[in-house]
Amino acid sequence: MRLLLPFLLLAAPAQAADLLHRPKVHVAVGMAASIDRNAPNPRPGDPIAAFLFTLGVGDGFLGLDLRSCANGATQMQLSRLSGELVGVFRPLVLARMDRPGYGYRVLRTASLDLGAGVERVSLSLQSDWRAGLVVGGHIDLPVGPAASKELRLRLGVRRLVATEGTIARLPARDTTMEVYGQAAFVF
Repeated sequence: MRLLLPFLLLAAPAQAADLLHRPKVHVAVGMAASIDRNAPNPRPGDPIAAFLFTLGVGDGFLGLDLRSCANGATQMQLSRLSGELVGVFRPLVLARMDRPGYGYRVLRTASLDLGAGVERVSLSLQSDWRAGLVVGGHIDLPVGPAASKELRLRLGVRRLVATEGTIARLPARDTTMEVYGQAAFVF
């Protein structure tokens, strides 16, 4: 490939430049509030603290994220730990949002998330596995000037719509939603 690179640059500069372009990678960690109205939850209206980790590739129209979400439930509530492979769609990238300015930088990050997920649901020492569809969306607020490496504040919502599990003869259903904030490092 290295021997062909000079010929590719001369023959078709745009295509050769695309071969050299590496998609952006991002790592994000943050906290979430999980709204869980399941039967064993003693206070179904109170949010449960959760942790969200994301490793993703792609900053254009399409991206792919590998995520994990875990809540910090007590032994009286359902604990959840998920693994997710999520496609990220940024529709506003196609709407000529390549202009400079902070507002356009934010709009380019508006994302719809859709993918597959598995979740381990447990109560005390009993647990069950659920599989389903992850849906959600997020937006990034860049911190600082535009650069090839950026720090962003990511705000989003997600939900895993999954099969129903059973723990101690109680049904384990979906959470209502998770609302999260993350520090995202894009490079």
